[in-house]
Amino acid sequence: MGKKILAIDDDVEMGMLIQMTLQSDGHEVRLAHSGSEGLELAFQIRPDLIILDIMMPGMDGFDVCKSLREMLNSPILMLTAYSGEKEMLQSFNTGADDFLGKPFSNNELRARVRALLRRWEY
Repeated sequence: MGKKILAIDDDVEMGMLIQMTLQSDGHEVRLAHSGSEGLELAFQIRPDLIILDIMMPGMDGFDVCKSLREMLNSPILMLTAYSGEKEMLQSFNTGADDFLGKPFSNNELRARVRALLRRWEY
């Protein structure tokens, strides 16, 4: 059975790509295009998994991740063009559970989503 996934990314095309990729696996994917919109939607729908970009106007992904951790225990996958060690470590230190750099393969995204969801089912 598909899970509720929230993708927070200011790049509309990237959001649509994530949505199409994961919906084809049977998941319900909702999109938010800013950090504040993502927080509001996360509170409303209580997603099973969150995919979060770092670089967004206003509230960046690190701040969003910290705020999400205060309200949810859902796994968070940081999906970002910033794929250096500094950003990866900061992602984990702010509460992320996994990190994937852009560009990425759809198959790797699917595999990481499956792994995170599998770990949180218990």
